[in-house]
Amino acid sequence: MREAAAWRSLQHPHILKFFGTFKRNKHLYFVSPFIDNGTLVEYIVLHPDLCETADALRYLHANGVVHGDIKGSNILIDDNVRCLLCDFGLSKVTQSRRTSTSMRGVGTFRWQSPELWFDAPKSFSSDTYAFAITIAEV
Repeated sequence: MREAAAWRSLQHPHILKFFGTFKRNKHLYFVSPFIDNGTLVEYIVLHPDLCETADALRYLHANGVVHGDIKGSNILIDDNVRCLLCDFGLSKVTQSRRTSTSMRGVGTFRWQSPELWFDAPKSFSSDTYAFAITIAEV
């Protein structure tokens, strides 16, 4: 439910819209719009612009949110050809807009900044590092 609470509070043109949750057979599902154009990794071959994701990341950090899992497969392309940041499963709202979170040992290894390999908490800096790796990825 932490993911739902963090995602629900975010309203930005480059973050995937959150509609709500749905529980079925003891599984909790998150409801959002279906995005036909797929992920950034699939789409970037034709449209190499990542500025919208950088703007979404700036917005998250300005609102005290560490995403925790920035990578190309967590960036979708909507019908208006806009990048939408998604997958807030590892996100955390910080107490301060300057501090890191207590999230440790989770995320996708390839996109983790080196300090996270040694159990340091995720931070705005580790999100920025993951975004840089995403740029290199695509």
